[in-house]
Amino acid sequence: MADLRAAREWDRVGGSPPALTEEEIPQVQSLMQNEEASTSDICERFDISRATLYRYVGPDGERRK
Repeated sequence: MADLRAAREWDRVGGSPPALTEEEIPQVQSLMQNEEASTSDICERFDISRATLYRYVGPDGERRK
């Protein structure tokens, strides 16, 4: 945590970049609402894990976070 505070003082941002961009989230939402698209296919297409998928979008396509 001290390293993150120090980075902010130098106008830097710590941590990992987001797994999905703001442009990709609506795409994922629409795919989650499509009954023909499996969660495995969505994860493979966006190169994310199932946990990451559900962190951003719920099972019925609603946005989280």
